[in-house]
Amino acid sequence: MNAVAGIWNGLDNRKFPRVTHSCKISISKKEGEDIVNAVTENIGVGGICAVLDKSVEVFDTVKILLEINEKEPPIKCDGLIVWAVKRQKGVASSLYEYDAGIEFKNISSIDSARLSKLIEKLIKNC
Repeated sequence: MNAVAGIWNGLDNRKFPRVTHSCKISISKKEGEDIVNAVTENIGVGGICAVLDKSVEVFDTVKILLEINEKEPPIKCDGLIVWAVKRQKGVASSLYEYDAGIEFKNISSIDSARLSKLIEKLIKNC
């Protein structure tokens, strides 16, 4: 992963640009199940990369609550785990965390527009 001026440049050419930005996110497999609270590493209109304390499986469908602004309600949508990587939390640690790429699904046009506005603002401020 290469970060240049805050814009995330993955090895693949993304349809939507990603920006290095930290947001609180809650993820669950189904409503009423255990919720994983996490933080995003980068964010784009089409999805996010988040660091999770629990493992997830590729192609799992999840429920997402994404807080992009404390003054507004969180974005609620479905997500699809498109990749997941287990990594050690620290050099001498026996604990692990999981990077997960999550594609947004069933996101409202209003929430998509809110994300787009945030991304544009973050890119301009890089």
